[in-house]
Amino acid sequence: MSDVTLTPKSKLRKAIAARLKASVTEVGGRVYESHFVPTDPRDWPCIIVHTDSVTVEVGGGSARPGNRPQRREVAVVITVIDDAEPDTTLDDRLDLISLRVEEALMSDPYLEDPSGRSVVEDMRLTETQTDIVHQHGAIRGEQALVWLCTYRTIEGRPSQTMAR
Repeated sequence: MSDVTLTPKSKLRKAIAARLKASVTEVGGRVYESHFVPTDPRDWPCIIVHTDSVTVEVGGGSARPGNRPQRREVAVVITVIDDAEPDTTLDDRLDLISLRVEEALMSDPYLEDPSGRSVVEDMRLTETQTDIVHQHGAIRGEQALVWLCTYRTIEGRPSQTMAR
């Protein structure tokens, strides 16, 4: 993807994944920007980062259509996956890794890049959900953390974010 301009959502996923790879040592660097879940238990524990729905609010004022400010809220789903071994520690392991995710993201809630530019203007955890999944003979536990991340663009230039 080196020759393709990254969209704001791509930049957001990459910034979150980089932060989690550096901070959440319990997953050994296994942080993926994808909807796809590794099915081999040897790849667990891991973290999956993907963007879901986007809500767009268009500002009014005197700006012409195509040049109005937009406020975009992206649902980012961060799923912690671990082996559902036949013991009683699965919830504790999922909770611990999820706690590390939350601590890592809140250590810099603007996800500043190396140049000091913010990727988002707001980020907040809105929901968590835990599930047990049976697939291909393996059983895994999943804990999804849903974050709402806000950034601003201009209506006719959705790939360019506005400064916070």
